[in-house]
Amino acid sequence: LIIKQIVYSFVHEPFVEELDFSTLKKLNTKFIAPSEKSRQADIVYEVKSKGQTSYIYLFLEFQSTVDHFMALRMARYVFEFYQEIQILTKEDRLNPSFPILIYNGNATWTAPEKFSQLLYSSSIPKAFLPEFRYFKIAINKISKRDLVKMRNAVSALFYIENSSAADIARNWNELVFILKEV
Repeated sequence: LIIKQIVYSFVHEPFVEELDFSTLKKLNTKFIAPSEKSRQADIVYEVKSKGQTSYIYLFLEFQSTVDHFMALRMARYVFEFYQEIQILTKEDRLNPSFPILIYNGNATWTAPEKFSQLLYSSSIPKAFLPEFRYFKIAINKISKRDLVKMRNAVSALFYIENSSAADIARNWNELVFILKEV
């Protein structure tokens, strides 16, 4: 239910309406990185979309600082996940994935969301350069008014995350209003 609320509330892309959340299944996310160190991805869900399997890769970023190379890091996680899926299934094609970054730090998120923005300019044609992009949800950029309008568990959590203790005490009625709907 939480993943559905996150996607419906914050991912305003047409494909979201095609997702069948009754088919949502959490996947095992332990895999071995090329460095041979174990890596635990945060959350990976499989969900059907128009009968086709897709993956929603949810990477929860709880650092207080911005990681300039997040696009590289997330691309690595997604490609390592794909490698594991390919090894397990032996398929010659892979299902699409949608990587989501949830950032809850205080600073404005300034890191590039596209891997290509990390590369120096070059005469190499862009068609031959790797491309990867993640979808960013920056909690500190969502207005409290919008969170109150959403009235779901995720918006309540983000409202609290976006508020100081004094803000919560001062706006207690708004938070109670959100939680009544949950």
